[in-house]
Formats: sequence, structure tokens, C-alpha cells
Amino acid sequence: MKVELRNISKKYEGNSFYTLENINLEIEDNDFCVILGPSGCGKTTLLRIIAGLNSITKGDLLFDEVKVNNLLPKDRDIAMVFQSYALYPHYNVYKNMAFGLEMKHEKKEVINYRVRAAAKLLSIEKYLFKKPKELSGGQQQRVALGRAIVRKPKLFLMDEPLSNLDAKLRESMRTELVSIHRMLGTTTVYVTHDQLEAMTMATKIVLMNNQIIQQVGQPEDFYNKPKNLFVAKFIGTPTMNILEGTVENDTFISNLNDYKVKLTQEEVDLIKAEKIEKVYLGFRSEDAQIVSAADENANLIMLVINIELLGMNKQITCEMTLGQNIIITTGKDDKTKLDTKCGIKINKYHLFNGVTNNRIG
Repeated sequence: MKVELRNISKKYEGNSFYTLENINLEIEDNDFCVILGPSGCGKTTLLRIIAGLNSITKGDLLFDEVKVNNLLPKDRDIAMVFQSYALYPHYNVYKNMAFGLEMKHEKKEVINYRVRAAAKLLSIEKYLFKKPKELSGGQQQRVALGRAIVRKPKLFLMDEPLSNLDAKLRESMRTELVSIHRMLGTTTVYVTHDQLEAMTMATKIVLMNNQIIQQVGQPEDFYNKPKNLFVAKFIGTPTMNILEGTVENDTFISNLNDYKVKLTQEEVDLIKAEKIEKVYLGFRSEDAQIVSAADENANLIMLVINIELLGMNKQITCEMTLGQNIIITTGKDDKTKLDTKCGIKINKYHLFNGVTNNRIG
């Protein structure tokens, strides 16, 4: 199913401001679209509008080019999976998964086939006659997924379905969800605040903040070409290192300690053409390297204040000024010492307009 949102706006009764305003988005058939963003950005409201649980103040919602603004949720051919598993405690797993089909008066043999097929897909066959209270959180979430799968909807809607699981189980469930999506090919809209879920699961990410869409694209687009400063800082762990400064001739000069980075002629021309006076230069922790403080190629000279060994890598924190640090990711065998001065050579960077925060170039 293809889903289109055209100039969608939502204002709750009694509010003077819109919760969502002029949202335009296309979700293609078979997409695994993840709506990502911090708490309060409007992502769950958007999901509820697609589901028909929230009304639309302005704009149009289309399923396969058919307007569905006033279509009831039960008539939209969708299935939802919530953060809370919402299982019937007095029914066993089989009955929980079969309930929706029974309400549609499907034949018993059809119900039995679909429930058992979904249970096999989710590896919960041996739990079919147990009650939800006898299952772990991960098993209960599989039942909730199975209940959605048996209905064979054209659209899956998932609202932070893994947030109640522990870290290890979330990792395995992410893999399972992606595998299930590949097998079923059903269009899926998935809401989360967890960038790791978005980056590892999505075919398309929609990043929201302050009730508007900041960027839409494939996971690698967000990492390699963030559209603005918010996207650059939100995506990636640790967060992108940011320097504020100005451009003189062909060189970025930081406001702190006159740190310098030579720019390309194309970047200088763009900055001049747009008459940009304040510039942010950002670089990811793995896009710079530790060098000797005496190295003439070092862009920054800093004091090492913390070193963390994270398996194959180390994260080295250097103090730029009081309260502002730079983090560099190195190999586990890096010999940098604590409380020593080192040089940092920036190999790849991103430039942002200091007024609009939009990407330059």
C-alpha cells in the first residue's frame, strides 16, 4: 500500500497552536518507514492520523491514491502494534491471535491456518495455549506481532513496540522484524525515538522535530549528508562535534582558540554567494584522528581528559574549553595518554549556516 500525506495539519480543540502543520510525505508500497524524533515532536500524532485514531484538521490522507480522511480505522485495512502489548489476559495465545479474525467471521480452518503459520514464523508455536502472564516480555511482543500478521493487512503501524524490552532482546527483535518485513513485503510505518532502531531497520527515515519534518531519506543520507544542524547532532553516537566560527579567505576559523580548517574553493564560493557570516563546522568522531601536538597538519590542539575502551574502539574525550569537549574514536590499540596534549586532524567535515542552521553545499 502506498501512503500519501498532503499538507496534513492537526490542531486539538482548545489549543492555539498546531500539533502538526503542513506535513507532506510519501511512503511507497513495501517501504519500512521509520518516523524518528525526540519526545513531543509529533511522531505518534502522525501515526494516529494514519491509523484514523486522530482526525485531520487540514489536508488529505491517501491510501493507494484514494482519500481516506473520514474512513473508520476498522475499514482502513491496517494492523497496529503498540508499546504496551495490549493482550487479553484471560485468553491464551491462540485466542489472542485469532480474536480479530473471529470478529471478521473468518472460517475456523482459515483462522487455524493463519494463527499457526504466524506462530511458526515468530517461533511461538509451543506457547499457543499459554496465557500472556506465563510469557516473557519478548514472547508477549511476538504474540502482539502475530495478532497483527494473521490479519494480512495492507499496512502495519507500530508505535515504539520494542521500548519495553531489554537491550539484548531489542537487538534480536530488530533483526526479526526486518526479516518478517522482507518475507511479507507489507508496508510498515514504525515510530521510535531510538536512532539505532531507525538506522538498522528502515528503508526510509522521517526525522521530526518541533512538529515538522526535518529530513526524509535512506539511513545513509542522514549520516553522510545531514540537511541541518539538528539532523547532524541527532543522528550518530557519539553526537557530531561542532565548532562555531567564521570564514576568512579560504579558512574556517573557530571562535575558540583560533582553531583553523582549510576549506575547498567550492565551499568558500557558496559561503560568499550566500553572504554567510557565521558558520558551524561539524565532524564525526571517526572522521578525525589523533596526531602529535607538534604535527603541523593538526587542526586542533587539546588536552585529553577521558579515555573509554569500548571493545574494538576507544573514545577519547579532549577538552576544547570549559564545558565544551571533542570526542574522537580510535582503534583499541591507540596509545594516547590521559592528561596529555594531542593534536586532532580533521579528515572529513560538514558545514552549516550559522543563522539558518541549514547545510552548506
